[in-house]
Amino acid sequence: MKSILYLSSFLACLPLSHAQTTRLSTDFTASDIEKSVTWNFDSPTTPETPSSNDTGLTIGNFTFTAPAGADFITVLPDASGDGTTGTLGSNTRAAVASRNDSDIATNGAQAMSFNLTIGSAQSFDFNSLSFEHGFNERGNNSLTPVFTLTIHDGISELYRTSGNLPQHNSGTDLFYSQDVTLDLSSETNLQNISNKTLTVKWEFSNLEGRSNSIAQRAHTIDDLTLKGKTSTLSTPQIHLFTADDTLIDPGQTVALSWNVSDADQLTINPGNIDVTSDPDQQIEFVINESTTYTLTATNADGSSSAELPVYLNPTVPNVLLVLVDDMGTEDTSVDFNYDSAGNKVDRVDPTSVGLAAFATDNRHFRTPNMETLAAQGMKFSRAYACQVCSPTRVSLLTGQNSARHGTIQYIGGGGNLHNLKAPQNPGLKDANLTLAEIMRDAGYRTIISGKGHIGNVFNSNANNYSSPANPADDYYGFQVNVSASNKGSHGSCYSNASNAFGLPASGTTASLVAEYQDKTYNQIDPENYPANHPQANEPIFVTEAITRELNERIEDSVNQGKPFFAYLSQFAVHDPHQPDPRFTANYPNLSGDVLDFATMVEGIDQSLGDVITKLEELEVAENTLVIFLGDNGSDSKPRGPNNPSTLTMTNPLRGEKGMRYEGGIRVPLIISWAKTNATNPHQQSLPILIGGRENDIVSVEDLFPTILATCGIPLPTTDDNQAPLIIDGTDLSPYLRGQPGSHRPQKLITHAPCSSRSSFFTTYHQDNWKLIYNYTTSSPVTSTNVPLGTYELYDLANDIHEANNLAATQPEVVMNMARAMARELERLGAPYPILKAYDADLDALGLPSAANDTHPVILPPAASVDSDNDGLSDNAEDPNRNGLVDPGETDPLNEDSDHDATPDGVEEKIGTSPLDASSSFQINSQHLQDGSLLLSWPSSPGNTFSVQTSSDLTDWTAAPLSTITAPSNQSFTQIQLSPPITPTQFFRIELLNNNL
Repeated sequence: MKSILYLSSFLACLPLSHAQTTRLSTDFTASDIEKSVTWNFDSPTTPETPSSNDTGLTIGNFTFTAPAGADFITVLPDASGDGTTGTLGSNTRAAVASRNDSDIATNGAQAMSFNLTIGSAQSFDFNSLSFEHGFNERGNNSLTPVFTLTIHDGISELYRTSGNLPQHNSGTDLFYSQDVTLDLSSETNLQNISNKTLTVKWEFSNLEGRSNSIAQRAHTIDDLTLKGKTSTLSTPQIHLFTADDTLIDPGQTVALSWNVSDADQLTINPGNIDVTSDPDQQIEFVINESTTYTLTATNADGSSSAELPVYLNPTVPNVLLVLVDDMGTEDTSVDFNYDSAGNKVDRVDPTSVGLAAFATDNRHFRTPNMETLAAQGMKFSRAYACQVCSPTRVSLLTGQNSARHGTIQYIGGGGNLHNLKAPQNPGLKDANLTLAEIMRDAGYRTIISGKGHIGNVFNSNANNYSSPANPADDYYGFQVNVSASNKGSHGSCYSNASNAFGLPASGTTASLVAEYQDKTYNQIDPENYPANHPQANEPIFVTEAITRELNERIEDSVNQGKPFFAYLSQFAVHDPHQPDPRFTANYPNLSGDVLDFATMVEGIDQSLGDVITKLEELEVAENTLVIFLGDNGSDSKPRGPNNPSTLTMTNPLRGEKGMRYEGGIRVPLIISWAKTNATNPHQQSLPILIGGRENDIVSVEDLFPTILATCGIPLPTTDDNQAPLIIDGTDLSPYLRGQPGSHRPQKLITHAPCSSRSSFFTTYHQDNWKLIYNYTTSSPVTSTNVPLGTYELYDLANDIHEANNLAATQPEVVMNMARAMARELERLGAPYPILKAYDADLDALGLPSAANDTHPVILPPAASVDSDNDGLSDNAEDPNRNGLVDPGETDPLNEDSDHDATPDGVEEKIGTSPLDASSSFQINSQHLQDGSLLLSWPSSPGNTFSVQTSSDLTDWTAAPLSTITAPSNQSFTQIQLSPPITPTQFFRIELLNNNL
């Protein structure tokens, strides 16, 4: 009984069009006598072993592909008989279905193939390839089964032939076959082949263009034998090709040396330098640019070559950016909160500032590496990020405020509250020019290790775990991407999770998962975690994994002479909060989530120290700028309510991640050189004040221009679509140098028109004032619907706890900051909350109010506020209260909107237009027949005027001729003056009830 190889359909096993592989692997003793390898495909379940196995070659990856007709491959018993006639058993199903040209063009050909690997020390001559081509026919369809066989070396096709079985028209089910023997001995392309992997492939079709299911028709291959001759080559062997240094400064000399055997000639390129007779086996070169040298050794059997790159040291600084997820200013042993006098503000009893009691202490964190970094550089006590992660990350990479780039919530987030729903949340868009792209194009190696969460669509082409990708295939400009995707959290912190760290085993994360899945510290690092170490058998923690990977990628970059922009985007301390076993012993008095969070924070600090240590080992610490910050406020537990009436784990700040209070948006920020050296040229260019502290407002978008300025890269002026580009951030270099004064505008907007801890809000900082606009709620009670919103106002210089809302007692400050907020949002092109249904309150103001219209900032009702002192309240000048100067409105910040030297309020009272400079106050006179004089002037009803006279335009002291009130039914006032009238007389009309 023979056996035939079939491809059989098992639809539940694999997805459609999936190619399953049966591996045939063998190595044989090489010789120059003709040998063969044969497969009879006898076993239906195990990889096939050749019955003849003396070719000396490696045969592998025998693959069966049936994209349009089968999903799984198996080996099934042959039909009875001699293989030339007969019927298949009833339990079999056709394998590679007979397909027509249209099907093949759409779905791919039905195919079988195997790989043949010929080593560099071997030469192979094809003699013949024989096999049995079979076809299973069901019924009478008069088909001609055709095969096409090709042999390909991965670059070009070396051989092609085709054949067919006779047309079948018996009218009955039939299996029939034909032996095929191909004489390949005269095929020039198939002789003297060395150091190649060939693919031998069959593709199947039928001439009549008929397509059927695999149960009706199938091609088969059986009794496959390859014959040929294998020869052993004695090509030269390069045992060593090295340099005394591969990373040098321009103008330095490098010595190349080598050790080669069996070579008749040696050359080194570039330059085609013959070094065959060099007695020292060494040559020196003066290097002025990075160069890859190639040593080629040649003899009669062939040649061998080896490459040796020599790089120049970078002339620009490196950048290490460490972004920690959900880390607030109090999640560290470094102090970040200070009062207006510069005194540290520590945790307080919430009841002492009029807030509810909260007992859990937060003064237990251990972050010695952060302490060191802050001591040798500068920390910022009023650094702000967005309320959640993705907006911060996009701002960091674009230099734009979230109100401009439009990502206002974490990727995948949005939400609704009362009659509002969040606008679209795009993430990074095609047009966005990222910091990573700019650094990449300036010659930097750009590396991200850790969390991405910056785009709605994961770039599946960015599978660049260790090798730098081309720009078209990288991750938003990051040439090396260890684990970043569109995921916002890691699912688990441990390598024994399924999959490791909860990351998907696909895309860029696949390599990270494969390397660390189910690994312990001892397995990854036995030197530092020997078997008796307390953590030897613990699963690798996610922070450790991405730190180790980043260090490896940095080392690759340094060894290749590339400056690097390394972005360590920590998953921690995001949920889930799980204990890092390396640090639990440091907190004997903590338990539960408080313990878990503390160990994760210390793990982040250890990560920072490990990377800086690596930089020192690589001798690039002095050349590396380090920026360390959080992406939003703390998420340390126990949490307070969504709108806290107390100080929780962020004490002395109020609020947490996602909230509008300082604890939700103020973050730790430290900038320092990894190792200080005043003589280092990069540090001379940017000398960072050692132990400095800056109390001005700074923001995450400021890091974009700061990094570019430090690296000597100009700010871009156009985006990826070549449209004009606006950068909102400001270079912080003057602060870092310790220059006195403010070097960026002391204002900042944080825009969250989304369900962020159950609140739609915008905050506006201006110096020490902070204004919060809640679009639809009465803060701090979100269950109360206030369609036009409410305001909170805090003086952070005297109330860092945000315990005393001054909105009711400071209406002028609220009005002016609210207007500035509205105009800044307009300038930035900010997205607003969207109405879910008709809003009567907005309609009453004359604003769009239908479903899917937007809800802008609405200024407060404050009849007493007249910001420009023109006699008109701000509400009167801005009747729709949107903070903008709309057509037909006067400017509440300009007393003379039409610049005609008459205040807007006066023009309203006298009846002229405050928006038309040609509309002015004039007295008209008319002599009547009785000799009297009729005077008239524009007026508004209810105003009172005095009519005065003078004979010389100087003395107006005479008693008024009359006092008159403007009529209520007309737009002018008039008075008739009876004779006698003096020959020369002047008249003046004075508005008496002018309260300007």
